Amino acid sequence: MEEVTKMYHSFLDEFDFIDYQTSFEFQKEMNRFLDQAKRLYPIKPKEALYLASACAEIALEASMNMDDTNHYTMDDLVKDVLEMIRKSVRKHPTLCDEIFEICLHLYQNKATQDFGRSDDYYDIIICLDLNSKQLKRLQKVLEQELNYAKDNPYRMERIIIEIYKLFKKFGQSKKGIDYFKKEAIYANSRNQYKRLIQIMKQIASSSKGKNSVSSLVKRLFP
Repeated sequence: MEEVTKMYHSFLDEFDFIDYQTSFEFQKEMNRFLDQAKRLYPIKPKEALYLASACAEIALEASMNMDDTNHYTMDDLVKDVLEMIRKSVRKHPTLCDEIFEICLHLYQNKATQDFGRSDDYYDIIICLDLNSKQLKRLQKVLEQELNYAKDNPYRMERIIIEIYKLFKKFGQSKKGIDYFKKEAIYANSRNQYKRLIQIMKQIASSSKGKNSVSSLVKRLFP
């Protein structure tokens, strides 16, 4: 991480910005680090994952400090790293703890959230076999993120859905719906509230979950 960060800072100008011309060389350097991680992966997958995740974090941060015409050049790199992490979930289950730490860290990253990538890392986390300690950490992070998002209805909506998915994973759809009912009152419009419930209908697959959602809809919108 330190080496990637040092390289990134070397490309920033006096205004902490990467200009259009410089961005091409920066992209080459970022791809060089990612290629290094890919070569390392078959031998030392854990070390490769940490290097690749550092690349993704820097790529997202750099995208916030680049011209609008070229900051999306980092998108392919971020996608490659996501694929490497997903591959590791399947091929290296013993790295579950490391993958959890990496994804939770990137999920909370501001740049990740600003570019709408936090869902990608959350979906990986929710697929892991979480132990009780990790589950408590995740719940705490979600509650913190929800509190931070009180003035951002769009972000708040996403977190409410993520919390519901977590309850659903452990067969607690009803508890998730009750939590949703309590928190969704912060939604800034009736239409947004309706849309959240519609999304929950899609998530709920068990008959019990569907009945609970249906009951909630009737109580809210008689």
